[in-house]
Amino acid sequence: MDPLVTAVIAFGFAVLFGTAAMTKLRDFERFRSALRNYALFPSSLEPLVSVMIVFVEIVLAIGWLLGFYMAPTAIASALLLGLYGAGMATNLVRARSYIDCGCGRAEQPLSWALVVRNALYMTAALAVLIPANERTLGWFDMGLATFALLILVLMERTAMALLANMSQTAAWRT
Repeated sequence: MDPLVTAVIAFGFAVLFGTAAMTKLRDFERFRSALRNYALFPSSLEPLVSVMIVFVEIVLAIGWLLGFYMAPTAIASALLLGLYGAGMATNLVRARSYIDCGCGRAEQPLSWALVVRNALYMTAALAVLIPANERTLGWFDMGLATFALLILVLMERTAMALLANMSQTAAWRT
C-alpha cells in the first residue's frame, strides 16, 4: 500500500478518536447517560468504564498521530470500534433503537447503518497492516494528504448528518 494512504488513514483516525474523546469530555454526563442506556454492564461499573473509554480514545488518537506502534494501534482501534458496533447491534436486536448512540454532539438513535459504519472503520484501521511501499513522502504528498483528510472528514460529517436526519424523519412519521 502507498504510504500516503497509510498517512491519511492514520491522521483520519487521530482526528476521529481525538474529537470523540473531546466531545465526551465536554459533556461527560451526557456521555455517561448514553453509556448507561446501552445497559451492557452493571451500573456499578459505569464510572470506571466511562473514564476508560475516554482514556483509550485519547491514547489511540495519540498513537495514530505519532505513528509509533502502528500495528497495535490499528488492532486496538479495530477492537474498540468492534465493541462499539457490537453494543449497538445488541441493542438493536433488543429493539432498543430509540436510545442515543453517543456518537457525537447531536442526539442520534441507534441504527444498522451505524453498525455498518463501524465495520467500515474497522476495515480502514486494519488496512494499515498491509505492508507499505518503500517511498519517502514529500511536501506535495503532505498537502495531498491534508486535502484528502479534509474531504474524508466532510464526507463523514455529511453521512452522519444524513443518518441522523433519516432517523429523526422516521421517528417523526411514526
